[in-house]
Formats: sequence, structure tokens, C-alpha cells
Amino acid sequence: MKQRVKKEFRFSDYIKDPLGQVENMIKECESISRNKGLKNLSSSQIRSIFTEIRRIYDDWRSESDGTNNLATESSIRLSNNKLKVKLLIPKLKYRLSKVGSLEERDKQTNKYKRTELGIFYDQLHECISIIETSSDMQRLLEIFETLVAFLPQKPRQ
Repeated sequence: MKQRVKKEFRFSDYIKDPLGQVENMIKECESISRNKGLKNLSSSQIRSIFTEIRRIYDDWRSESDGTNNLATESSIRLSNNKLKVKLLIPKLKYRLSKVGSLEERDKQTNKYKRTELGIFYDQLHECISIIETSSDMQRLLEIFETLVAFLPQKPRQ
């Protein structure tokens, strides 16, 4: 008898099924905040990406024709919104690579493998890549709100 292997949660699961995956998304964000591989990731670096996502989402909502579907919006707005979302990927990669390396060479096999930061980037890249509606964009915003909430706060001096 084969054992069922539990599927690893991905942020894209939350985009596709927010009600069914909200608890997993919260646990994943909390886990990321405690991950030693991401300890150099500051809340301000995540907040800067979060601010960009919020700006795009607000623009998207204000431009929307009320259908919540990119396919029915005017072609100019469609192109503009999709472009803004796709441009999040290089911005995210740039900001994360300033924190640390996304890959490292395994000394034993001499092959590159993803670091914890690289795995985090891959999850967010996948998530951004499937954005099609303003509702999807809202889910991405919720993920970043949750990440920011769980990141350790530095004491004020």
C-alpha cells in the first residue's frame, strides 16, 4: 500500500483557493519569518515590495470596469496592469539578491542548489506569474500583509 505524500504548500495554492488554503498560508508566512536562511531579510525590504503591490492593486481596482476579469477590460488597461504585475518579478529578484545569494554551490557535488532565499523567491515568482484578476492581486497583497505581520520587529531605540 502506497503512503500518501503530503503536498508542500505553495503561495500559489492560496491564490487559487483562498478559503481552503488560508490556514496554510498563515503557517507558511510564520515559518518564513522564523527561517534562519532568511534572517537577513528585513521588514523594510518586504515592505517596499508590499508597497509596490498595494500601489498596483489600488491602480487596478480604480481602473477596473467592475467585472474583476482582465480579459474584459480595455486592451490598454489590460496591458498596463499585466506589465506592472510582471515587472514585480525582476524588482523582487533584485531586492532579494541584495539580501543574499539565491543559489550556492554544493561543495560535495559541485552543483548549484537553491538557498532558502532562492526557494522563497521561487514561491513568490510562481505566485506573481499566475495573477490574472484583481482578486488574484488582492490575494498576493494578503500574502505580503501576512509576511510583514510575522517578520520580527527590531526594538526602537
